[in-house]
Amino acid sequence: MDRRSFQRFVGLDFSQQIPDFTTLWRFKERLITLKLMDELFNLMLQCLEEKGLLVKKGTAVDAPIIESTNRPLSKEKRAALKEAPSSQLDTDAHSTAKRGKKYFGNKGHIGQDVGSSLIRKRKFTSAQPHDSQLKEE
Repeated sequence: MDRRSFQRFVGLDFSQQIPDFTTLWRFKERLITLKLMDELFNLMLQCLEEKGLLVKKGTAVDAPIIESTNRPLSKEKRAALKEAPSSQLDTDAHSTAKRGKKYFGNKGHIGQDVGSSLIRKRKFTSAQPHDSQLKEE
């Protein structure tokens, strides 16, 4: 989605300044550091449920691979990054294979409400765990 259509979607006037990528990234990282992402997600779900928007006829689960822009890291490089982290390198990403093709990145395990198509559950992991390992969470 381009910037202007997103501004219209969220109701921002074109004369208003909008946060840049770094500001949004830092805000997200702060939410993670303070362990508020799950609380915020659960509050949104609660609001949707109170408004009767969740149908709860079942949950469709998918776990797409989100490919990293980085290359796989050697054990030595991973160890060095534990001592001196870099926000430029994705240390959570790992390699996996799916249908004979190799990938490096993460997975978004997404549980979608069948009746409303709204996301009810989500968990992000490295690409390594098999989808079946997280379906009960």
